[in-house]
Amino acid sequence: DSSRSSMGHRFMSEGAFDIGSADVYVETCRQHYVKVDFEERREDIISGIEDIANEADAELDLDPELLDEVTALVEWPVALKGGFDKAFLAVPSEVLISAMKEHQRYFHLTRNGTLLPAFITISNIESSDPSVIVSGNERVIRPRLSDAAFFYNQDTKSSLESNLDRLGSVVFQAELGTFGEKATRISGLASYIAAELDTDTELARRAGLLAKADLVSDMVREFPDLQGVVGGYYALQDKESNEVARGIAQHYRPNQSGASLPDGPVASSVALADKIDTLTGLFGIGQPPTGSRDPFALRRQSLGVIRICIENRLSLDIADCFSKSADLYNKGFGVDSVQNYVIERLEGYYNDL
Repeated sequence: DSSRSSMGHRFMSEGAFDIGSADVYVETCRQHYVKVDFEERREDIISGIEDIANEADAELDLDPELLDEVTALVEWPVALKGGFDKAFLAVPSEVLISAMKEHQRYFHLTRNGTLLPAFITISNIESSDPSVIVSGNERVIRPRLSDAAFFYNQDTKSSLESNLDRLGSVVFQAELGTFGEKATRISGLASYIAAELDTDTELARRAGLLAKADLVSDMVREFPDLQGVVGGYYALQDKESNEVARGIAQHYRPNQSGASLPDGPVASSVALADKIDTLTGLFGIGQPPTGSRDPFALRRQSLGVIRICIENRLSLDIADCFSKSADLYNKGFGVDSVQNYVIERLEGYYNDL
């Protein structure tokens, strides 16, 4: 049954209490160590982590989604700073950040763009001895980072190219074949686009071929959000050129609205090839987006193609690119419907400017 009774913070309050009226609801709950207003908690968290960053002479790169998630997990947020062994910094920073963020909901700190061996956790209690909470979090994060370092070391024992055979057993889409086949098509299309952009076709071909090779790595199995990124690091370990590594690392860009674009013509060629291949294939088998159903994120892929071409100022005939993509599938796909779909997305793109 509904009533005017509520409960305070599990550890910091004395338990149940009555709320006199709706007007005093927020303040009464606050007196019992529950901040019910989402924006108030969010601002408290931002203020707390900014204070810690300033004291550490460090910078913050706040992930809005992580911030919102943490805000929703606590009633009485208290920001605390912990640390980890500097030896872990030998692992790519993106890997450590992903481990801290995905597993523990920690915020990371950088200085001059370099990751620091530190993290910020948001406690849900104002402890009389915060060091106990900090040490507990430091014990928890160590095995997470150790796992990440282990996966990285295991993956780099073999070359990225050696993963290509294994891609043949990973299905891209039931009617469109495996990721091994997709890698071959991306390679061919990236080389074609690079030629149209008057840039190095061999670098684009190589980056396209290896772009999906990290999908079968231990690291990406554990941290799926790092696909592409770790592939770029593994390419550098294999002494591939910087352009090839950048093409691999950036071929998913832009991965969300307003996100960064691939940097340079080679990386742009690979990113376009991946997106155009997906669009051509899915439209070719009659599976365009319908209503709210878009499992392959074709709307985002289309806007990605548009943004790369316009904002990177590429002189490229997209119609020819779709025709080349259809030829590489060799399944008799038509391209009118997918070309029209991409052109229709231009309206949304310009409306958002």
